[in-house]
Amino acid sequence: MVDLKAYRGQMAALTIFNSFGQLMQTQSFSDIPNQAITLHLSDYKAGFYYVTIKVEQRKIETHKIIITEK
Repeated sequence: MVDLKAYRGQMAALTIFNSFGQLMQTQSFSDIPNQAITLHLSDYKAGFYYVTIKVEQRKIETHKIIITEK
């Protein structure tokens, strides 16, 4: 989950890239919701992924996610 409550009411985009830099998913919000945003990653293969969060076109965070084998 990604909590963006501090930026409520602003435009945002979440992008997920794999370890090769390939775009895997993008979610855009014209108005950031009050609740945490759930990322659905169950279909992703084991490996490293990066989630980048941009608010009002400014990159504010990048997180590394590790998905292990099921």
